[in-house]
Amino acid sequence: MTTVLHRQGNPLAWTQYGRSVIAPIPPSPTPWLPFDMPNRSVLAASGKYVLAHYFPTFPVAIGSGDYWTKWMPPGEVEGSTDHRVYGGYVRDRKPNDTDRTGNFDRRMKLAECIAARDAGLDGFTLEMVSITSGNSFRTRCENLLGAVEDMGDPTFRVIPMPDGNTAATSSAVSLGDYLATIASRSSIFRNASGRMLLTAFGPEKAPNKVGTGGSAAATFWQQVLARLSTLGHPTDFMPCYVNSWTATAQAPSFDSISWGHSRWGDRDPANNANETNNNRNAPAYCRATFGKKWMHWASPQDVRPYSGSWWEAHGSRALHEAFRAAIDGGADFIQIPTWDDFSESAFICPTVDSGNTWLDLVSYYTTWFKMGAAPTIMRDAIYLFHRKHLTTGATFTSAFQTEFHDPVSGGTSAKNDIEARVFLTEDADVEILIDGVVQGGAQACTAGMTSVTRPLAEGVVSARIVRDAVTVASVTSPHEVNQTQLVQDFVYRGVSSLRS
Repeated sequence: MTTVLHRQGNPLAWTQYGRSVIAPIPPSPTPWLPFDMPNRSVLAASGKYVLAHYFPTFPVAIGSGDYWTKWMPPGEVEGSTDHRVYGGYVRDRKPNDTDRTGNFDRRMKLAECIAARDAGLDGFTLEMVSITSGNSFRTRCENLLGAVEDMGDPTFRVIPMPDGNTAATSSAVSLGDYLATIASRSSIFRNASGRMLLTAFGPEKAPNKVGTGGSAAATFWQQVLARLSTLGHPTDFMPCYVNSWTATAQAPSFDSISWGHSRWGDRDPANNANETNNNRNAPAYCRATFGKKWMHWASPQDVRPYSGSWWEAHGSRALHEAFRAAIDGGADFIQIPTWDDFSESAFICPTVDSGNTWLDLVSYYTTWFKMGAAPTIMRDAIYLFHRKHLTTGATFTSAFQTEFHDPVSGGTSAKNDIEARVFLTEDADVEILIDGVVQGGAQACTAGMTSVTRPLAEGVVSARIVRDAVTVASVTSPHEVNQTQLVQDFVYRGVSSLRS
């Protein structure tokens, strides 16, 4: 039996992941999930791939201290940037690991790789913002490649993703030269042909954020691919557009050099469910128009304190609608933006406030996408989501925050709801409570997966599943809702009944 590094049981703390533990992959059953995840070899043989976007700005640890304290509310001054004016750079964080011995960044990235692999993911798309030797971002990227190799699972790999908005794309020759240095590594994703697969964030922005798409930007990437081929590394290209992917300056201009197409995507349920070629119909449109592979998106939420912009995810509904679009449309790949971009609150990795909630939910949809049918529900479960305060009427006590969120972006209006995404083995009643009082009565639900919402209000939030007058599952959120907070915080927290 193949053995690789594997996390044991039902851990949350990063320090419990993978440390010199060898075990079969994956364990079965999976009691922390509402279904039993298929064997890794079965998932890997599906021919469909789910990868999370890895953002190297937010490693588990930086230096000897706890660097995250500079970013967390109320924020600190970091160089010339005063994070205090918007209440802090981030609203949640990766669990701290105080062990700074050896190459701790690579070791901690190994823990992240194991967590992602055990959730059913096939790897990461790795954002590259610098290719300069000695640059900390390049070092972190190479540590991730090393961590994947340390894990030793050939079904978990990395797709390089140079960022068209950054200096990584200043020179096509330099970028091609750098990519050639990593192209032969065992951690790199290859197609069935053996060719490296390359994507790019905002390819239309290259070189270095000055591009406007069209033939000029496409020529830049053609030069990168030509350089790689000259150096002995023929490469397949699947650009990930930030602007409207169907517009002339994007896919039509890039199609002749592309193996597939992708879009960074939307962040709210209404837009994700739109029956347009830019949204839900994208997989079918890509096949019909270009005859190419399609990589869809599925993101949990997007809240950006540093810029004031945010999109209404409505609990887990933005993630649900995006995954359903990919599943129903027959996408070939799914990219999850992101694994760990905490500046945009678009993370699925384990965190201090939400634990493994987002990642566990992703496991369900990933299995559905790969296996072609919704997994059989083996255990009643509740995934409970809510904010810490309402979007209106709250008071903030930080003396430094002077910048607050703009009106909501996207196609979904601001919501003030509690959501319970429930998984039922049989029909049952679902109740959402505040301070122990049932809100709006019980809701009768049929077996399978469903979403129940009730208005958000101050107090302790909980939920339960009741069947034949017996509570069969329950969960209480550790985040009490209070209209007086240190800083403004529109990020949804999640908690799972199977991990609490």
